[in-house]
Amino acid sequence: MTLTSTETTKVHLLHLDLTVTCLHQDLTVTCLRLDLTVTCLRLDLTVTCLSLDLTVTCLHLDLTVMCLRLNLTLMCLHLDLTVTCLRLDLTVTCLHLDLTVTCLHLDLAVMCLHLDLAVMCLHLDLTVMCLQHSAVPDCDVSTWT
Repeated sequence: MTLTSTETTKVHLLHLDLTVTCLHQDLTVTCLRLDLTVTCLRLDLTVTCLSLDLTVTCLHLDLTVMCLRLNLTLMCLHLDLTVTCLRLDLTVTCLHLDLTVTCLHLDLAVMCLHLDLAVMCLHLDLTVMCLQHSAVPDCDVSTWT
């Protein structure tokens, strides 16, 4: 694991339940900026056999969460993620997410993705059985402001 980061973190009332069995993690991060403000975050995560290969270059993440509840149950998740120049501004107010994944294989390569996401009161129940997805989008860095 190689990590170079600048972190500003403010957390109020954080509930985390984490159960991980058979975790494989290769993580390389260069130039990571993370501004995280969390009020009332509850995360229940159960992972069995998770393999994660993550390479990130220049990731900018501004995350403000108000009352986020996440229940994640993962069985056999394989994730290969390569990110170059990703900026994510995420503001969440009242998000409820129940995610059950069985046999998910995701290969995701992101080149220059700018995402501004504001969520107000979203309730999402997602059950995925045997999903395999590969995505390589095109974009132009010069269009960024």
